[in-house]
Amino acid sequence: MTHRVLLISGFFGFEAVGELRYFEGVGDALRRAYEAEGEEADVREVRTLPTASIRDRAARVLEALEDLAEAGSGPIHLVGHSTGGLDGRLAIAPSASLNADVGDPAALRERVTSLVTVSTPHGGSPLATFFASAAGQPLLRAITALGALVLDRGTLPVSVVVKLGDMLRNFDDVIGLKGTVLDELYERLLNDLTEERREAIVELLGEISKDAALVFQLTPEGVDLLDAATGDPDEIRYGCVITRSPQPTFSQLRALRHDVYGHATYLIYILLSALASQTRTDITVNDAQAARLRELLGEVPPSSAHDGIVPTLAQAWGEVVAAATADHLDLVGHYGNGEGSSDWLPSGSGFDTEAFHDVWARVARFQLGSV
Repeated sequence: MTHRVLLISGFFGFEAVGELRYFEGVGDALRRAYEAEGEEADVREVRTLPTASIRDRAARVLEALEDLAEAGSGPIHLVGHSTGGLDGRLAIAPSASLNADVGDPAALRERVTSLVTVSTPHGGSPLATFFASAAGQPLLRAITALGALVLDRGTLPVSVVVKLGDMLRNFDDVIGLKGTVLDELYERLLNDLTEERREAIVELLGEISKDAALVFQLTPEGVDLLDAATGDPDEIRYGCVITRSPQPTFSQLRALRHDVYGHATYLIYILLSALASQTRTDITVNDAQAARLRELLGEVPPSSAHDGIVPTLAQAWGEVVAAATADHLDLVGHYGNGEGSSDWLPSGSGFDTEAFHDVWARVARFQLGSV
């Protein structure tokens, strides 16, 4: 029997831009875990709308679910990272009214046996509160619109921009900054910026700048409304993967030494951490979730704990499948393993390849147990 798994990306989500992938190595890790259990997995990703409303994103999930169902029989499992977990919840809610181009939504939902949410803001995120503010929303729109404009209509030809990037890349090597984030970005994206890739980046940035409805819906108040309006089908098994990253320290900043790009990204992490820690103090977990967190993390984290983006306790929904000391991007493969993965959120979590495969093996066993 073939199990069919649909991966749903989160905020700013994309399937692939150039050589960059949202789920870096996750599909392979799941297939490997299924094989270890003597089973087969067909793992696919859904192309969601980066910052559109949860309702519109859930419609995309339902359409991708129909494509997956048509591929053959067997149970279907949804895995949503970050906002993707909320998309999955809404997509399979019987009461949901979605503008999805599908034949029989009820029949599709009946094929789903499990939903695993990974680092999902079930209780909302303080970062969303900031970016939904009078100052944060224009800032988000301005940054993304400017990026799209430069690539699409800038006075400098894209070839010149790429050459400038090459010069900067070579310059940082001259002064001893090898293997930096800029090197990674250049090699995997800009070094081969074909017309197709350029258009993909412009489209992604354009979608974000034109439709940022998702930002408002990820505030604690917005997610609370989703909870009130979304009923979870009893026949589907719900699990969650919870992440908690270390608090920023100046020693970690010093460990980056002369890596100016590392310093820059770590300073961004410090800023995000400051925002993410400003969470509600009334977020709680049930007794079973608390016991599981003590088993996996040694304690029930305080309400101020977070993964750099989402409060840790706000991620609890259903059975706790796994919990890890990891930041928001580690579990989707962006933890800097030296084998094609970059650490885009350098939290100093210590998350590694062994932990990565352990988490996804736990997810696979949870999915198999839901059938």
